[in-house]
Amino acid sequence: MGELGSIMHPALTYALVSVAVAVFFASWWVDGRPDGHRLAGWRRFTLVAQAAAIAMAVLVLRPGRGTHDSPAAFAAAIGNGTPALIDVYGNWCGPCLIARPAVDALERATRGRMAVVRVDIEAPAAQLVVSRYGLRATPTYVLVDGQGTEVWRQVGGSPDRAVIEQRLASIGVRR
Repeated sequence: MGELGSIMHPALTYALVSVAVAVFFASWWVDGRPDGHRLAGWRRFTLVAQAAAIAMAVLVLRPGRGTHDSPAAFAAAIGNGTPALIDVYGNWCGPCLIARPAVDALERATRGRMAVVRVDIEAPAAQLVVSRYGLRATPTYVLVDGQGTEVWRQVGGSPDRAVIEQRLASIGVRR
């Protein structure tokens, strides 16, 4: 966490990309003269604004690294006696970006009772997760008990805190 992408809201990302696209088309429409050999002041300004907006969007779009992207870190976090929610995401996955704040809130709410294990689908640990739990899409959330046995799974969307709390109670983890 701590990277820009992990604290920025996805709506801001889409707003920045939209501004960059709008500025591009506005500058193309305003300065679309066939006789212009030099870039006008407006055109230079819009090119700089486009570059800045696109650079900011690229920084914001990347949600950061997973917490357990190496196979050894993943293996140590699962089956150690503490239940865990495995969050499998992709840096390029829009629904994963949108669900990130909900996963962050769930992590804060269940701290000490459940670990949140984030795995980037393109990281080395992803192959272990995919083979062990048979994952086929992102985002996927898998709740496992303290021994690493799957208790609950959700594909897509954001994990519902009430459902997670209910599942934790079913395996003996109380508030």
